[in-house]
Amino acid sequence: MGASGSSYPLGIGRPIMLSGMVTLILGGFVGTLLMLKYQGIDIAFAENLPGAGFHWFLMIYGFLLSLISLEIFSLLSFEWSGRVAPTHYIALYLALFWGSVILWIYGDVIASLALVSINMALLAAYGSSVFLRPSRFGLRPTQYNILLVLTPVITLLVLLLWILQRVFMGSPIYEIGIASLVLPLGAILAVESRDIQLLTGQVGGKRPPYRVMIMAGYVLVVIGVIIYSAKIPHKDVVGGLLVIIGSLLAFKDLGLLSSLRSGVRGGLVPIYIARYSFVHIVTAFTWLLLGGVLFMLTPLLIEVSSLPRDLAIHAMALGFIFNTIFGVDAVLMYSHAGISLRKVPRPSYIPYLLFNTSLILRAIYDLTGIQGVTVASAPLTGLGIVVFFLMHNIRLSRLRREVIAMRTGSVHNPGF
Repeated sequence: MGASGSSYPLGIGRPIMLSGMVTLILGGFVGTLLMLKYQGIDIAFAENLPGAGFHWFLMIYGFLLSLISLEIFSLLSFEWSGRVAPTHYIALYLALFWGSVILWIYGDVIASLALVSINMALLAAYGSSVFLRPSRFGLRPTQYNILLVLTPVITLLVLLLWILQRVFMGSPIYEIGIASLVLPLGAILAVESRDIQLLTGQVGGKRPPYRVMIMAGYVLVVIGVIIYSAKIPHKDVVGGLLVIIGSLLAFKDLGLLSSLRSGVRGGLVPIYIARYSFVHIVTAFTWLLLGGVLFMLTPLLIEVSSLPRDLAIHAMALGFIFNTIFGVDAVLMYSHAGISLRKVPRPSYIPYLLFNTSLILRAIYDLTGIQGVTVASAPLTGLGIVVFFLMHNIRLSRLRREVIAMRTGSVHNPGF
């Protein structure tokens, strides 16, 4: 049963978001234990946990999949078409979601990823029925719509090919944990292709509906990650080079280079929001570029460090993705909640500082092996994320109540 109207039905996406937050907490907990284990800190009960594979699964196909599904099934769907996914779609998605988590815990990786594949098919099917058609205001689909739908399709193919190789060959030719990064990276680049210009004041001027540069950047980043995950010669150099080129193309297309030169303008949002988003996005792309460089340098770094891959992967999985969530998605949530972006309060940089400090500490440990660093890094990562979501949700709830109170007052007091 879809929803329509001028005000987004907030309750429709709560089960998806709640599932995402649960898996974020579980995934972060497992990840923290793994980081402490690297430091030689023995935590006995941790030996009974599913391990590193469970960490990446919970983060990518748990928390990040929940965010992406929330946007495709409800937030962005309502914005584009005025409706959200039917109740049976969301119920089926949640059943498959938790089924995949439970199967992974019990060690049935193939069955677990098969359920994830079905969810990818659901996202692709629903997304194509909504985003590849004109909007409720008559707008034609752009590269944003195409890339948004293409992301679950590519992820579905990555999953199915891995499952088939595992079943019939025994040993797949690529690592599914790394290749699965195409889901969050692709989805974020798709959303950025539309929203960054609005948030950083890069508005005005006629732009083509299908921007070749951002689409090329998307394709190169996705292919680069898949190549890096494969067991083929020169994968590090080729994969890293493609990610670097793709990142630079996207950075240029999104107007971030001109913003660096001429400064950020307020545009449709207050200048303090534009600066906040700009700082986060530039930081995000810095981590993405660093990930590409580390991909290329993996053969050299392996001589001096045992964890260069860990740093490269987390530069993208944490640095790029979460800085974007902090700086873009969180701001746009106010709009989805019916709150004017002109009324958004000044955001706090505390989560940004906590989170990126944790990543720098992680980089120091991964490259130098200095003991004790990750004892601070892992908790700071979790603290930065928790503080961000707490502060954001408290502000969002308060503003939402004020908006509802004003609307209610207007109804009961026509002269208000």
